[in-house]
Amino acid sequence: MALYIMLQDYDFSWKSKEIEAVKMQWAEGVPINEIAASIKRPIKEVFLLIYDLLDNGQLEKREGSIYGMAKSG
Repeated sequence: MALYIMLQDYDFSWKSKEIEAVKMQWAEGVPINEIAASIKRPIKEVFLLIYDLLDNGQLEKREGSIYGMAKSG
């Protein structure tokens, strides 16, 4: 049986300024795709960071979940 290691192509290291930017935008209701674009990281990596921060109590659930509630335009 072969061993499968998932997500090998993703970067799980985060600078504190990136984490703070994600937290701020999350609190503002910014959608995940816009958060990812603003910090120039793949959406999947941002999703995993948000999942980890929620799981560790560093972020609170929000209305709209990953899609957010920020007003566009």
